[in-house]
Parts: sequence; C-alpha cells; structure tokens
Amino acid sequence: MKFFIPLAIAAIGTMSAYAAPKAEVGKTLPAWSEGYLDIHAVNTGQGECSFMIFPDGTSMLVDAGECRSTTPNIVEPKPDSVTAPYLTYARYVKHFLKATGNKELDYMLLTHFHTDHMGELHRDTPRAECGAYRLTGIAGVGDIVPFRRVIDRGWPDYAEGVEPVSKAFPNYLNFIKWHNENRGVEIERFRPGRADQIVLCHNAGKYPEFQVRNLAANGRVWTGVDTIVRDHFIDRALLPKNQWPDENQCSIVMRVSYGPFDYFTGGDLPAVTRCEWQNLEAPVGAACGPVEAMKSNHHMNYDAMGVPLLAALRPQVVVVHNRKAQQPDIEVLRRIQSKTRAYAGDVKDVYSTNMHPATPMVAYPNTQQMPATEGHIVIRVLPGGKEFYVYSLDDRSGRYEVTSINGPYKSK
Repeated sequence: MKFFIPLAIAAIGTMSAYAAPKAEVGKTLPAWSEGYLDIHAVNTGQGECSFMIFPDGTSMLVDAGECRSTTPNIVEPKPDSVTAPYLTYARYVKHFLKATGNKELDYMLLTHFHTDHMGELHRDTPRAECGAYRLTGIAGVGDIVPFRRVIDRGWPDYAEGVEPVSKAFPNYLNFIKWHNENRGVEIERFRPGRADQIVLCHNAGKYPEFQVRNLAANGRVWTGVDTIVRDHFIDRALLPKNQWPDENQCSIVMRVSYGPFDYFTGGDLPAVTRCEWQNLEAPVGAACGPVEAMKSNHHMNYDAMGVPLLAALRPQVVVVHNRKAQQPDIEVLRRIQSKTRAYAGDVKDVYSTNMHPATPMVAYPNTQQMPATEGHIVIRVLPGGKEFYVYSLDDRSGRYEVTSINGPYKSK
C-alpha cells in the first residue's frame, strides 16, 4: 500500500500536525489509511451514492440509486450507457474498501425510498442468483459486496412518516429480508437523537473524538439535548391526504464528526413544502450546528438548501450529487456563494458530480466559481479532523485518477 507523504505547505502558513495525502493529478487517488476519514460521492449520473470510511476502517454505504432515464435534461451516464449503475458502485466500493483490510461493509444505509437513491425496476433488470430479488441500485451493490447491517427509516413495519409507495420498494424489502434470513445480516430502523447506533466497529477506543449523530427521520428531529427528539409532523389521521408528508420530507439526516470537523448529510430533505410544518430544514439546522462540509439536500434543486439551514450550518464545502440540467439551481448557488445572503464566510466552494451542458447557460457565471463540476468527489479528512482536502476523480476510466485537488481546508 502506498501511504501518504508530507507535502510542502509553507505557503499556507503554519505546518499541519499531520501530512496531507500525496495525491497527484492524473494518478490514481492514494488509498485510505488508518486515522483518515474519507467521504466519497460516487458518480454514475443515474442516482445518488455515498461511501464513507471512518478513521478505524469502519465503512458505510449511504444510498445507491439507479434511474436509467434518457430524457434531454438528464446528464450522460457514467462511465458509459451500457454499465449498470450498481456495478459501478460495487466496483468503486471494492476498490477503496480493500485498504481497510475488510471485505464487507459494516453499514448499508438507505435515506429514503426513491429510486434515485434505492434503484428502479425495468423490464430487463436481472434477477439475483438466489431468485429472491432483482439487481438494481442498493440491492445490486449488496449482491456483490457483503455487508453486516442495514439501516433504513422504517423497518420493520414502515408505518412511520409516510408509507413507501415506490413500485421498487418491494424489491428492496425482498433483498434485505433474504440477506437477513440467509446471511444473518442485521436490519434496524434509524433512531433519531442517538449517537450509539452508527459507531466505530474495529477500534473505537482509539478515536473517542469520532461520532455519528442521528439528527432526524420521519419528521422526528433531535432537540440537541441528550437523545430527546420532537415530532414535527402532524398525525396523518388528522390530515387530508393532500397534506400528508412526502418521502423526501421523511429522509434520514446525520452529522458525522471527527474532532473539529463536522459533515452533514440529509438525503432529499426539502425547504419548500406544501405546509410550513413539513419544512424540517430549520429545526434540523438548529440541532446540527455549524459544519465544515455537507452533501446538498435534494440534489440542490430549487426547493432545498434554504437560508435557515445554511445560516445554521455555514459550510465551507458543499457537494452536489446531481444528474439533471436544473441541478444545481442558480438561486441556491447564489445563496451559498454570496457573502451576505445566507451566512458570512470567505470559503464557499460548491462541487458537483455532473454538469449538464445547459446548466452553465442558465447559471452563468456562478458555475464558473465551482472548483469541480464532474466526477467522483472525495472529501479526505486528515487524522484528528483539523484539515481536509477535496478531490475530483475521473468517473469514466475505472482507475479513479485525480482530476483536481483543492485544500487544505481548515476545520473551525
């Protein structure tokens, strides 16, 4: 394994306590090493997928979507139009998981039950060898990469928030049930407010400064006190059906912390909702507090990333998993990049996994301020969490060559 080599950083002022990874443009990203926190936005142009390696080698896959649309507002599929997205995700995970010395994922988490996070079904979707489910999205990845535990927002009865309505949901359910019954995989409902559900599995005592805090799901939001949560949704029995919460509003929300570094991920949580009480961005932001980096809510569509959330989180780095021409939305970009509209800050860098050719025509010149607009996006946090880098990787070759290097960013 090639380990990280110190870089000359005198030009940025004080010397870091830990050396940054010696990544080079045009060469494969060096492997993860113990003590580092890696957060990958894995790109296929056909769904959202995040892969994390925690400081002790604990691994977690968050979503693995598959929507093989070909309408004009959709970006080109990556690496090509033939390879199924689940195969791309699985190959990526296996490549980077190898450095941990583990052959299985510790956690597989699904934020909500939409196909661009879970996987869709179509006429030629192949069936797993066991025959119990079909290979698409997260089920396809889990058929290739062994995993120990599944966490979603509704197991076992899926009665909280809103009942799943996607036609692909039964396939996901068949997938996790088969692995539970035949492989001993554990399945859990995500528990908002807790900091002991997603934990380091291999050497927790060495990294007491690491924590995953469950912030919200199904309308229940952590209050910031102990493990107490508040239910922000109104009982569906009291509401007409057109005022029920939707799937996006029920998304799982988490904060990953490593020393002074904090990262926010909130599925497809929106800010624009039918009823004001369905807007969870404000209470979630207040519970979370400031972060260094975040995954954009709802692919940075017009209806997400409102001022209350941004003012509370104040991220230096925002990563957008996107696949449509309307993503990222120009008004949201302006909101983040402005030094006065949402929150103050000299560093406000937005990275996206894709850029449709039409987007810069509408969002000019804001897209020109983005450090990277295509590829797998990797946040690599140095041991202790005081600094981090952001890399973009080539998403066509399968060799994961670095295409841009940005940093170091300083955790505050």
